[in-house]
Amino acid sequence: MAKVYAAVESFEEGSLALRFTLSLPVTSAISSSKVELLWWACDIADDFKPL
Repeated sequence: MAKVYAAVESFEEGSLALRFTLSLPVTSAISSSKVELLWWACDIADDFKPL
């Protein structure tokens, strides 16, 4: 079964998801096409603390 993308529904959920991703050995994290989520990601990244 194919996985379906679902955007996060709250800032807290987005924060946990992005913190999880950035705590892994990755070189980039792709943002959503929803502009509100992009601004959330920028705000989260400003105060990033690894998990």
